[in-house]
Amino acid sequence: MENNHIDLCTPEGEAPIYDQIRQELAGRIRAGSLPDGTRLPTVRELSEQLHIAEGTVKRAYDELERDGLLVKAPGRGSFVCYQPVIDRQQVAQDRIDELLCQLHQMGISAHEIKRLFADRLRRFCTQQPKLQVALVECNPEVLEQLKDQLQNIDGIELHTLLLDQVQQHPGRLAQQMDVMITTTEHAKQLAEMTGQAEKVAKIALRLQASSVAPIVKLSPGQHVGIVSQSLRFGVLLSSFCDEYTQGLQVAKPTLFDPPELLFEYLSGKDAILVPEGYERLCTQKVLQLLTQFAAHGRLISCAYQIDEGSAIYLTERLERLLANRSPK
Repeated sequence: MENNHIDLCTPEGEAPIYDQIRQELAGRIRAGSLPDGTRLPTVRELSEQLHIAEGTVKRAYDELERDGLLVKAPGRGSFVCYQPVIDRQQVAQDRIDELLCQLHQMGISAHEIKRLFADRLRRFCTQQPKLQVALVECNPEVLEQLKDQLQNIDGIELHTLLLDQVQQHPGRLAQQMDVMITTTEHAKQLAEMTGQAEKVAKIALRLQASSVAPIVKLSPGQHVGIVSQSLRFGVLLSSFCDEYTQGLQVAKPTLFDPPELLFEYLSGKDAILVPEGYERLCTQKVLQLLTQFAAHGRLISCAYQIDEGSAIYLTERLERLLANRSPK
């Protein structure tokens, strides 16, 4: 679209003339009366039209270019370069309102409309390409607990990997995944390993309140043990006890296996901390030993979860990625 003449108001008032021109042109561009691609008068043409110096017009154009409202094409002139921001949610709401009115006029009840919308939305969601999401952690207990929290998110296909596994084929993981979720402790390492820092979503963890309460209520002087599948998980719980309890006699963490050593370890303990879901992680013999201990001592299941701030960040990031996906 081209236009060699634009009727502008003659600059007047105390504001600098170049700024008055800039403001009037910017207002018209944003209002849509000067659409994207409109050719503006040359500096000389506009200066003659308004009877002002060419330098004043040039400065106004320079300011518009700096604001992203104008682009200069050497040998061709200056053109409007502006795409108005569309409120997608408002447009969507307006279209839904129109559709609801049409359905109502067809005699379809509100209950039927609700059922139809829910059914079509389910079908639409199943047609969307799922995000390939990797959950990476260094110990199997936390990995399993976070998997339980994330696997039911709509629109994603979750893959769980131990950090040691990623180290074997880091490039392949980066190519296949849209997002790689890991804890703050491993975020930098994962980014360096895969070379895809922009795909890494960093989360912080905290011990669930249901796990914290029974631990901090233990009495000073009680003997506490920590039993887990991996020593890394045991160290996490040991660090928590060091920081948030006083007077407990916390033994060095040990592993589920071998059962013979575990039997000796359980002896003399008032409480044992185990990972939540330990039943899925240990052998039948170990499970039997822990069940026998629970008959006279306290067996406290411990689970970590994504903290609230990280959960909000992660949800918004996944929603943005899903919004950019197209149906298959």
